[in-house]
Amino acid sequence: GSDCPFFVQNKPVFASGRGEIMEEIKLNLEGKYVLIVFPDIHIHTGDVFSKTTISPADYELRDLHTIPVSSWKNHIGNKFESFVFNMHPQLKKIKPLLYAAGADYVQMTGTGSAFYGIFSHKPEINQNYLTYKYIVKQF
Repeated sequence: GSDCPFFVQNKPVFASGRGEIMEEIKLNLEGKYVLIVFPDIHIHTGDVFSKTTISPADYELRDLHTIPVSSWKNHIGNKFESFVFNMHPQLKKIKPLLYAAGADYVQMTGTGSAFYGIFSHKPEINQNYLTYKYIVKQF
């Protein structure tokens, strides 16, 4: 609910609070492709929040635009992943598959179970190794 304006505005922002406080940032992903993978696995958000300790990011996320997307994996991550991967080990296999397909950065969305990969080129996905539903869009 409270993060819905993020999707309506369709511009890069730094979201805080419950996602309702948005500050526009200079991030430009023009020409990049995003691949979103939709595993048919339901993750209960309340379970993930109750079992995960949230702490401030180690990197100032407002500054992401200053480093290449391919370096993001060295600076940011999703703290919910370890709990979700323990509950659903098959999800842990998705990130390496997207990196093997040439992704510059891969992350699980929120509490899961979807993943997104950002690519510098249009990804070629082999259905033999990625059996989940997915969509590809260009920025």
